[in-house]
Amino acid sequence: MNPKIFVSSTIIDFEDLRSALKFYLEEYGYDVQMSEYPNFNIDPNKSLFDTCVSNLISCDYFIQLIGYRRGSWYQKGEISITHLEYRAAKYLIEAGHQIRIISFVRKPIWLLREDRDALSKHFIAKSNEISEEIKNTGTNIIDDPSYIFSFISEISQGIKFPGSQNPANNWIFDFQHFEDIVTALKHTFNFTETLSEKRLKSLLKKEMKINKEKFSLLEKNSKDSKKTDVFSKVNMYECIARDYYPKLFSSDGTPTIDIDGIEISGNEVGRLMFYGVLYPLQKGLKKVETVVLEKVIYEGIFLKFNIKKNDFESTLFVSALEKLLEWLKIYNNLYSTDFYDIFHKEITSLSTDGSAHKDSVRLSMHATGFILGMSNSVRIYELLNILEKVIDNGEFDLLLEFDFSDKFYMKYLKEI
Repeated sequence: MNPKIFVSSTIIDFEDLRSALKFYLEEYGYDVQMSEYPNFNIDPNKSLFDTCVSNLISCDYFIQLIGYRRGSWYQKGEISITHLEYRAAKYLIEAGHQIRIISFVRKPIWLLREDRDALSKHFIAKSNEISEEIKNTGTNIIDDPSYIFSFISEISQGIKFPGSQNPANNWIFDFQHFEDIVTALKHTFNFTETLSEKRLKSLLKKEMKINKEKFSLLEKNSKDSKKTDVFSKVNMYECIARDYYPKLFSSDGTPTIDIDGIEISGNEVGRLMFYGVLYPLQKGLKKVETVVLEKVIYEGIFLKFNIKKNDFESTLFVSALEKLLEWLKIYNNLYSTDFYDIFHKEITSLSTDGSAHKDSVRLSMHATGFILGMSNSVRIYELLNILEKVIDNGEFDLLLEFDFSDKFYMKYLKEI
């Protein structure tokens, strides 16, 4: 559900601004509540105050606009409708509801108040009489200065939240043009992306975190892990790729695979059984999620707009997401091909027939192909780590250092 915003103001003098504000906020995905629109719920059996409360209670923000008009009375001579709406928001906050009040006052109002105070003091000093009439008389510019100034003073006093001694929600923004309101709201709501984009980014982070946890066993056990240690958790597949694919590919990437497969040491059988069969089953590695990643790439929320070309263009970050998706799809496909079935059958047989105690055993070409595909898990895990830091902290430089090139075995897997 999208956050809801209740906009309170007099309507006649703010009609165009309210319409523009509604359009602007809804473009970013917010649900905007304004009394003149059909989505504002009105119950004829409820009082105006109760109607305000019932609409406000589901809102996250209360935007207050104060200008030159008092607006219609709710109770004549006592409280206006817009003032009542503010009181309703205040009432809900004091009752423990999480509503944030954002108040705007037309900039000339402050000048008018200061000007009238100065005039009043002048005539008091000159005639030695109190001249409140000067301060409070309405004009064509401001219709009820005394009431409007009093309303502003009440907002300035703020609201005491439950459990807090200091008042809050008492900051008032000046505005003279719609742009001033937009600038303040951009800062308040952090309008750098729409709610839909924020939601997708949040879901992407969750999906990547889930996938990262599935590959988490590939993390180093200690700083002393040696790169040549074939049994090191972080380097298991790296070592397989380094030691085996030179036997299967020439320097230019041309497959030179022997139809009889390759030999491995017997003590590698148990490790391959764990990493290739048991661990993927336990951690759900036979299927990694790509739903959100595909949607993010398809909707292009991270594309950059080029003003000169008047079009969107890709970035290194988008290219990294596309490469991650490519690798994850290849990884998922490994478990739906003959490679996995043959590898599973062979490694299970070798684990139970005593081959693990032999100096060397032979793996078929297809079983070896599966191992080579699995070896890219290390690079997937590293890329997930980097992308997480880019999204959270903007560490884009890490992408410049990462090797996105396809290894020989990846080119082979794509071809088949």
